[in-house]
Amino acid sequence: MITVVELNQIEAINAIRDDWHALLAESSRASFFHTPEWLEAYWKFFSADQQLKILVVRSEEQTREKQTIGIVPLLVRTVPSIVGKVELLTSFDDWGDFNKPIGNDQPTIIQAACEYLKNSPRNWDIFEPRWVDDAGLQYGEVFSAMKKGGGLPYVSEWSSAAMVDLSGTIEEYWNGWSSKNRSEQRRNERRLAQRGDIKYLRHRPKPEGDPRWDLFEDCKQIAKESWQAESKTGTTLSHESVQNFMRYVHEMATHLGRLDLNLLYQDEKPIAFSYGYHFRGYVDGLKTGYVREKKTNGAGRVLVARIIEDSFERGDQTFNMGSEQHAWKKIWRTESAITYQYAYFSSKSPKGQFLKMNHWAKKSWQYLRKLSGSKKQEENNNTQQKH
Repeated sequence: MITVVELNQIEAINAIRDDWHALLAESSRASFFHTPEWLEAYWKFFSADQQLKILVVRSEEQTREKQTIGIVPLLVRTVPSIVGKVELLTSFDDWGDFNKPIGNDQPTIIQAACEYLKNSPRNWDIFEPRWVDDAGLQYGEVFSAMKKGGGLPYVSEWSSAAMVDLSGTIEEYWNGWSSKNRSEQRRNERRLAQRGDIKYLRHRPKPEGDPRWDLFEDCKQIAKESWQAESKTGTTLSHESVQNFMRYVHEMATHLGRLDLNLLYQDEKPIAFSYGYHFRGYVDGLKTGYVREKKTNGAGRVLVARIIEDSFERGDQTFNMGSEQHAWKKIWRTESAITYQYAYFSSKSPKGQFLKMNHWAKKSWQYLRKLSGSKKQEENNNTQQKH
């Protein structure tokens, strides 16, 4: 028998911490952002006006011993809409790319969570998790499980991440590049070396190691001199709004042995950085930046090459370079991992149902426009063939 327990207080994590970490060991693409420690840090700084909703999925055997088989971290927040403010039940913010439930048996976990949400008292209008679907969109595990558990969800692509598979050898990786791109990369290396002495440093301390605040400040300084200074997201290393949070997590990640900090120096001056975390062979490149000067042109590409080469040597399994909205990442990737947004509108919420109809109307209009455009193109092709 499958049962679901809901936790609403952050302190309740202590009772399931061991189960959480055991499930992470079984989960695909598990990262530092899936750990209970990360969630506690996030909640410490960003819990205002949000309600915690952690669903613990348990299986009761014939011996009546309950075993935790999955954990679904969610939250409820108020967001604006065309019908005024609505309560959105969703996964956590996009610090990591894959926010799917914790555990190996994804279909069972998701279906049980959706059934629980369907039958329990609701404090939300829309259930909108942003989860990766490993099995593909149309017949994927997430879509199927949500359909069985709560009803037909609306699905749309949310984002994509550039992934580098590190399971082979560095020679195999470079052989996957075109000769043109390999030649260009070698030119970048030579040009940068001609302008000054280049040094690469990777700080990955063991548990309770040295946080190296001097290196953190180097990353922060580069961020101020890079494109990140112009970013409007409010989540870069140079934004004051997240400084206390980033410093807190830096210290915590160091204590846990999960920090992954990379710097490239030219004549002892920091010119490029990649800041992130690692977890069981999975490396997250959270933030990347480089100094925008003619002398340091190509520093970003040289740094990425150093990181990948070093990761192969260390035995890492995956390097997640983050969102593909930056085109330069595409040359490095071996895979493009897509995240989907699933939307289920509460049948008991008037606002939810209105938004569902509005969503349906927009999708129908887009389909009709596409159909009309295809028909018009076909008519134009037929006309050209006649002439």
